[in-house]
Amino acid sequence: MSHHATATAAQRTDLLHRMLLVRRLEEHRAIRTGDEAVAVGLLSALGPQDALVAAGHGGAWRAVGAAAQLFGGDVTAAHNPAEAWETARAMARGGRRRIVAVCAPGPGPLAGVFAGLSAGPVPAAACLPVLFCRGDRLETPDCSPIATVLSVAGDDVEAVAGAVTTEISTLRVAAGPCLLGVRTPRPGHDPVALLAARMHTDHQLDDNALRAIDRDAAAQVEAVLRRHR
Repeated sequence: MSHHATATAAQRTDLLHRMLLVRRLEEHRAIRTGDEAVAVGLLSALGPQDALVAAGHGGAWRAVGAAAQLFGGDVTAAHNPAEAWETARAMARGGRRRIVAVCAPGPGPLAGVFAGLSAGPVPAAACLPVLFCRGDRLETPDCSPIATVLSVAGDDVEAVAGAVTTEISTLRVAAGPCLLGVRTPRPGHDPVALLAARMHTDHQLDDNALRAIDRDAAAQVEAVLRRHR
């Protein structure tokens, strides 16, 4: 989904509501907010039979777990990128999932994994339906089997969802794996405010509607927390 081709009010309202759900849950857990766009954009683009493996404990990848708890998703935690890759490869080869996304923070953690993918006469990752998501800069070896490489701003939920949808389309025709880079938002850039401003400009949202969506998100999170007490 790209905001260059204006999305419907219903599509954007759903993304906005989901980001506010994640934010309110993060606030209850005293977790830093601002990573909702990555979590919501990624999980909203994955299908119900797809899976996600998150390596690391920071920022966006922690928000992915919160998003999965709130509106569903098959999310597995891994201790490091190598473990995440092994888990994803087993899922992809086992046929239990069509697409498996692997998330790792920062520019460095997947470097060793990429090097291993290209080792041997037949690359270990050839044609596997795996989407690698990582923070910041994108670097892959010249001989890497990565099929598609895209980069998006981490505060733009529509850009994240659109890029993931594009790469998943590649993976669904048996090409892969693919790589998505998530650029760290500049300080003070709020993904909720960014989408809300876009919707205001396109006459899809007003202040009263935004307050109502936020109140509903807060109430849903309170209900979730009560069920788990």
